[in-house]
Amino acid sequence: MSSPAPNSPHPAGPPSPSLWRVGLAAAFLGLMLSSVYYYWTSQSANQRQELHTPEQTEAELALPEGGIRTDAFSLKLLQAALEEQTGNVTVAPSALTEAILSLQAVDGNSIDETCQKFGLQDKEPSAATLPNHFLQIFVDESQALGAENRSLMTIPIKRDPVLASAFINRLALPQQHQADLMLKASDVCPEDQFITAIDQKFAPSWLHPIGPQHMAMLPFTTAFGMPESPTMQVADLYRVVQAPDDTWEAVALFFKKETGTQNDDWVSLVIVHPKVGTARRLAEKLTVEQISDIRKALVETPARPYNLQIPPLQVRATCSNALPLLLKMGLNPLPLSREGNNKGTQARGSIYLQYSISIGASPEDESKSATAAVEGYPLLPINSSYLWWIGSLTSPAPFLYMGVVEQP
Repeated sequence: MSSPAPNSPHPAGPPSPSLWRVGLAAAFLGLMLSSVYYYWTSQSANQRQELHTPEQTEAELALPEGGIRTDAFSLKLLQAALEEQTGNVTVAPSALTEAILSLQAVDGNSIDETCQKFGLQDKEPSAATLPNHFLQIFVDESQALGAENRSLMTIPIKRDPVLASAFINRLALPQQHQADLMLKASDVCPEDQFITAIDQKFAPSWLHPIGPQHMAMLPFTTAFGMPESPTMQVADLYRVVQAPDDTWEAVALFFKKETGTQNDDWVSLVIVHPKVGTARRLAEKLTVEQISDIRKALVETPARPYNLQIPPLQVRATCSNALPLLLKMGLNPLPLSREGNNKGTQARGSIYLQYSISIGASPEDESKSATAAVEGYPLLPINSSYLWWIGSLTSPAPFLYMGVVEQP
């Protein structure tokens, strides 16, 4: 047997009961803390997994070779419209780019020649998410066009404007849109020799659904105070960037795309929300290089969780002639007249454009995975005027739409 240690107050033997209790309690506490930690991390992981589970993901975004290039025509068109209009302003750069290219093709000008002449991008808009788009050029029967332009519709613009408007309404709109008249008879000018008619409808689906159950009436600051407006609320992963001087913040919200399109070919709604001043003032002073910098930052910034609050974007532009705005910008895309007192010079005409944009809460069957506000996520409220555009985040193609919202 062993002897007690020298000077030990107690003989050698098993630990005292109190030490056993302390050890057992410590082990039990450790087990409890491990269980709590495992539950918390598993719940957080589950929640994060919910935010990562759309059937598509924009995680594959990468900067194109040569960097981000932004279409200058898109910004110039918006800035010209801001000089002419008050309140909410929207332009459709992609549609007007196609109209210019189509009209110049009547004279045999190639896409490259027209792009160089008018300062346009020859890159087509992304096929990932496009509006229902219909464009038709009508020409007066007095214009003797060759066989190379047989795709143009010949109608009696000068001889019978009422009949001409009926032809345009029937031929410029798809069957499902026939109830939406393009033109009234009084809209058709008998002196026009070329009339371009464009009809668009854009109602995409969110990549990250926003549930209608998460709509609320929240204040939106306008020039007339802070009236409450419908607001969509959702917690999800978003790419958000801040201005270097903290004067604005920008967020990219992606739309679903058709299967088979390239991974980097994503169409998004980009919102630039000024923290200082108004969106109109921001848009008036913005440069193409600054837009490219914003887009580049959004591509390079990883998506992070946010509680987002944004108003639905609903725009309905009734049929209007876009040619005066182009002329104000020094752009006249009309082809040469073949007959009449202006033979050999630019023809007379109009470019009629109408469109509707509907971007709101997801349908009920799509929004089951939409997540309500999550405690601890930073809040990103778009609750005052903002600049926005819809287009590919990486392509140099013209934006589908661009605008300023001063009041939802």
